[in-house]
Amino acid sequence: MAFLHTITEMVYRTPSDAAPCLQAFLAILHNPHPTLISAFNFSEPGMLDQIDIADAAGVPGWIFADHSQFCTPSEKNLVAARAAKWRNWEITVGTVEYGPKPGEINHRKNMVVLAPDGSWTVWRGSLNFSTLAYTENNEASVVVSNIYGIDFATLFVKQRALARQHQPQYQVAQPLLVPRDIVTTFGLVIPAPVPALAELSTLASP
Repeated sequence: MAFLHTITEMVYRTPSDAAPCLQAFLAILHNPHPTLISAFNFSEPGMLDQIDIADAAGVPGWIFADHSQFCTPSEKNLVAARAAKWRNWEITVGTVEYGPKPGEINHRKNMVVLAPDGSWTVWRGSLNFSTLAYTENNEASVVVSNIYGIDFATLFVKQRALARQHQPQYQVAQPLLVPRDIVTTFGLVIPAPVPALAELSTLASP
């Protein structure tokens, strides 16, 4: 949904801010609290290394990655091999969940974290989740915004559910994953689902 919020925002522009930007990103990623990531680019070994570290530390996390990053066997096999070892991080692969053209790319670059005091830290920007992105002209920002975090998490839950129901061809096996209820973990109240405007089950397989 559209919303208006007044915030103080920390903005990073790469490549000039690459070092502090990466430091801020890793500090948020390696927090000890529940985390959500929605990413267009998520098949680079350097990024997967960081998820391995977070997973080993016991940080519970959920990823929604765009399907276009998994259309080659090498990319999908790389992610599948890593995800098969994760106990605390779940990955869902899919597309735009609804709108005029369901099936288009998920182009978001967001990470949100829910702290024990109920505050939501948000990472967002044009910066892809890759090490290469820090050498390019990109932007990222960090804000603390409950309205943003709750809205994003609610959308994430809907998107994840639709992809898992209608796009099994994109999913990877995670036999070691510890089951967690995402809605309960983030204390969400999920309204009635928004109907898709096209049949997701008719989307072409990669």
